[in-house]
Amino acid sequence: MANNYVLRRKQRVSGRLSRFFTKTFIDEKLYNWFGCILLGLIAVAIGYLMARQIVLGLTVIGVGLALCVVLPSLANGPLSLYFVLFYNYFIYMVPRLLDNTDLKVGIPEDGLIVCALLGFVMRREHLKGDVVQLFRTRVMGWALALYGLTALEFLNPLAHSFDGWQDAFRHATENFLLLVIAYFVFTTKARIDQYLLVLFWASLLVALYGCIQQWHGMFPFEMRIISRMKYGLGALYYAGQIRKWSTVSSATAFGMDMAAMAALYTILGLNEKRVRRKWLYLIGVIPMLLGMTYSGTRTSNVMFVAGLGLYTLLHMDEKRTRIFAVVTFLLLLAIIKLPFYGGPTVQRFRTSFEGKSDASYNVREVNRKRIQPYIYTHPIGGGLGTTNNQGNTYNPGHYLAGFQTDDGYLKTALEMGYIGLLLSVILNFNILSTGVRKYFRTQDEWEKTILAASMACIFTYVVGDLAQEGIGEISSVCFYFPVIAIILRIGNTRTVMAGRRS
Repeated sequence: MANNYVLRRKQRVSGRLSRFFTKTFIDEKLYNWFGCILLGLIAVAIGYLMARQIVLGLTVIGVGLALCVVLPSLANGPLSLYFVLFYNYFIYMVPRLLDNTDLKVGIPEDGLIVCALLGFVMRREHLKGDVVQLFRTRVMGWALALYGLTALEFLNPLAHSFDGWQDAFRHATENFLLLVIAYFVFTTKARIDQYLLVLFWASLLVALYGCIQQWHGMFPFEMRIISRMKYGLGALYYAGQIRKWSTVSSATAFGMDMAAMAALYTILGLNEKRVRRKWLYLIGVIPMLLGMTYSGTRTSNVMFVAGLGLYTLLHMDEKRTRIFAVVTFLLLLAIIKLPFYGGPTVQRFRTSFEGKSDASYNVREVNRKRIQPYIYTHPIGGGLGTTNNQGNTYNPGHYLAGFQTDDGYLKTALEMGYIGLLLSVILNFNILSTGVRKYFRTQDEWEKTILAASMACIFTYVVGDLAQEGIGEISSVCFYFPVIAIILRIGNTRTVMAGRRS
């Protein structure tokens, strides 16, 4: 009884700001003749500014839109998480449409995360129990250790620039806070279920836009961006066609995101009891898989197979899972080995499983062997922001500047040393081991399904980072860290999910 009273009180408190900004303010202040006149005058003023001073007009519109996002974020925790999700997925469309690829898109994300945290404070939600519960987990212990090493990299004497460390540390802080915010939001099974549905629709939109790029062709504003590219054009084409990137930062990010989402919703769809939701997920996976292949990212093909492989291992005791595994394996074997020509997309998929016979794989292996002595002699690495093109920007003249790491683990080893790599690997191990332990301990079928799907999603990136830098992309963090929060939350939610029907 006491727990139910506390929960109801928290719900009443968290709804006060929402009622103020909707019922009190809109209904009582604007829903009348004065409000109509006021809104009309505002529209005329903005139109005048757009006609006379477009920069000022866009600034006013931007401020108005920002208020429309900030106020709801302060009032509603789940809504703030959804804003981050949609922002990260679609923000790269803005600089492309404005034909200005130099726009800084990361700063507004910082603002969204700060607003989400302030919202929890302003609503006076009692978070002490959640904070204690979260930071007692082994996952958060190792996450804090890795975050602490990231902060200490500021003192790395080999780094030449503060800006390189500041950029990496800011992203690490965003990711850490996003995990904490998601954990605060996922207090009930209903909220987890709702988030997975919203994530599905967002991912489906991204997948469909990638399919439109393939079927319709790239749009004029996208072709203008391609025509101005000076570097990396060779990696953008394969078999005479352009790799598709949809609404996210790059073709690689698009392929990896779709692989993770396809694995997640394939598993959810196969085990869903609600018929409509089941077919929604299974049908929605089709454009995700198509988008994954249209991206031309071979790593994503391996990621998807790895995610389903982990799910198969977890469910190997079930007959239908064994049948699913055999059918999937035979289908994969047929696509790879049978002598037929299936177009550039199928050929690209086949080369994903060539292994050592792939030329690009051998080039990467040579680079790894060449740089290994540097890793052995630098336990804390060369400093953050010293590799790849960031090294040329922030640390020109550094030994690692311009070295293309190609995979996330190698980048971590070079920039943070083998100590950072060890912490990163231990963190990934604890995330997956926590999920496996909870999976075999729980008797709830819904929890088993969510845990299996979440672990498959995380595992795709654990595998994908062996060949690409996937974890940390702006489009992936909006679901990667919330999915980790789901794994940590399962078994600790306060109420059961209502309204589930078979």
